[in-house]
Parts: sequence; structure tokens; C-alpha cells
Amino acid sequence: MSGADMGDLHVDILSDGILTEDIIPAKIGDQGLDWVSDTVDLSAYVNTTVKIRFRGITGADFASDISLDNIGITNGEPIAAPDFTVMVNEPCINETFIFSDNSVGNVNSYAWEFGTGAIPSTASGIGPHSVQYISAGNKLVKLTLTNGGGTSSSSQNLQVLSGPNSTFTYSIPSVGTYDFTMIDAASADSVKWDFGDGATSTLLNPSHSYMANSNYQVELTAYGTCGHTITAQGIIVSGIGVEEWLLDHGFNMYPNPARDNLFISFDQCPSDEIGIRLKDISGREIRADQFSCSSDPISIDISDLSSGSYLIEIHAGSKQSTKKFIVQ
Repeated sequence: MSGADMGDLHVDILSDGILTEDIIPAKIGDQGLDWVSDTVDLSAYVNTTVKIRFRGITGADFASDISLDNIGITNGEPIAAPDFTVMVNEPCINETFIFSDNSVGNVNSYAWEFGTGAIPSTASGIGPHSVQYISAGNKLVKLTLTNGGGTSSSSQNLQVLSGPNSTFTYSIPSVGTYDFTMIDAASADSVKWDFGDGATSTLLNPSHSYMANSNYQVELTAYGTCGHTITAQGIIVSGIGVEEWLLDHGFNMYPNPARDNLFISFDQCPSDEIGIRLKDISGREIRADQFSCSSDPISIDISDLSSGSYLIEIHAGSKQSTKKFIVQ
């Protein structure tokens, strides 16, 4: 009802031949641009047939407009108030979450939505409902109720946790010594390292020195609220116990740090052929070459290497040793 020349709007009821005008107060004059709502109480007309009449009275001129919309009849039942609880031992992936209804009011139908990664993802009925999640993260759980008064809903945010991350990396600061680093230390409450030689540690990022050349299986077990995970990696330890052998043959490596070339020399050749492998600090091989040993130093081109720490592994017959060098 908008306009400077707006008239009146009346609501009348005809029941059993009796007309009652203005069953609610009339709307008179300009009501503005917003919709105006009102309710008619029909409780006095139970078990009768009624007709509702909308009666408009025009104003003094034509500068006005009346629109009627969203006319409906309800039985007067109050909308239900949705509410629910969640029970779980630990809020983890693959645990069972129990959703129970605590709603207030009469309910004709229930519609549950349990969020992403839920099995099942939806349900109907009062429950309780058992749900498992196959993915971690925030889950939006929603309960929608319907009755004669209408529809209402309630939502809760649920945080589902995953197990700890037990992956790790390592570096080799010196021959036989390995520094281990857990990639996601914050995901675990506690850890246990097994270095494969009988030694263990409960430090998050331990360092371990091996006493013999061999292949070792390093295993990290990470414990958390949602159980434990295990990651294992194989490492090859070499170069232990050959320092005297290198010294006996006058081994030299220079310059260190180096930039474009690294030189290897021996006062006494340990064998006719020298095998040299370049590796990154984690032990991954970059390249390998064979050189003839002589009184002249062996020149190794490192111009293609980025700045950082590297390992050089020297093989002479059945002997081998690993040294660390730095590229500037």
C-alpha cells in the first residue's frame, strides 16, 4: 500500500451467512514501500465454512497502489525448535559419531545432513543415527524439522581429526651421522624412532651416528589422539672406518667451499681407477664418474650445482669414503 492518494484496505469474514467487517483493524493511507503483514485469528470459526473478503476503498486520486501476496491458512501449530547432540569417543576419521535429536515441539519430518565425507551423508527420522567420516576437517551438520507450523533448522560445526603424520626426511652432516627431521611434528603427541641398528629415540628430530657401514631400515612411529602411523625408509651408510686409509694415501679435496670446480688428489694412488659419486645432502645421487688416478689432481665440474651442501663419495677398489663439501 503505497502512494500519496492511498485509500483503505479492510478484511471481512462471511460465516454461516453472517458478515463481520474489519475482523482486524483496517490499513488506512500510505503504508510505505515495505510489505505489511498481519494475522487473522479464525479459532472462533471452527467447524464452520467461512469466506474472507479483502475490501479496498480508493483514495481521492490515482497516485496509489495496493498489492496482496502470500495469503495462507495454517492450523496454528508452533514451529518446532530443532536441537541435537553428538557423542563420540574420539573425534577421528572412521570413528562412530552418534547424532541424537533433542528438539522441542511436534515434528512431522526430520532431515539430517552430516557434512562432507560422511557415511551416510544424510538421514531421515528421529534417530539416533550412527555416522563415520572418511575425511578430516570441519563438517557442517544440519537438522531440518517440518510440522504444521512450518520448517526450521539448526546447524553445528564438527571438527574431525586425522591420525598423526609420521613422514620424515634426513640429512648427512658427516660420515655415519644422520640428522632426522619429522615433517609435521605438531601432528603427534609423542614419537619413537628405530634406527635399524638396535638404537631408538623419542626425540622429535634426533641425530644418530652409525658405527658400521650397512643398509639400515629407519622407522618412525608417531602417536596422537587418533592412534598411530608408521613410516619406514631405507638408508645406506658408507665411508665409516676408511679415514685412515685415505690419510695413508694423502687424500686431499680442495677448495672447500668451492664454486665451479672441485679438485681431488692423492699423494699415493690407492688404485688405478677412482670412482666418484656426487650426492645431495639427503644422499640422492646426482651423477657418477670414473677417473684414472695419477699424480695430477682430478678436476670435477660443479658449475651446474646450486649453492648449498653436498656429499662426494670416493671409491677405490673395495674401499670407499664420503666427504661433505659446500658450493658457494
